[in-house]
Amino acid sequence: MDLSRIPKKENIDDIILLTSDTDFVPILKDLKEDGINAILAYFTDKKRKSAFSLSNHLWKACKEKILIKKEHFL
Repeated sequence: MDLSRIPKKENIDDIILLTSDTDFVPILKDLKEDGINAILAYFTDKKRKSAFSLSNHLWKACKEKILIKKEHFL
């Protein structure tokens, strides 16, 4: 809920979201309609239906993407 309110309230133009959860898609679509750019930071192991698989719906809801690699966490 805060993701849909805070950017509008604080005049934020861009947000970075680290997720693979498609539950964010409706919120991301609302933010896009309000002119807020959602940047998807994601990690994938390229295995279907794994904990890190990425939905096409989530992929399409974000204009920009950043691939997070295992090396970022070492």
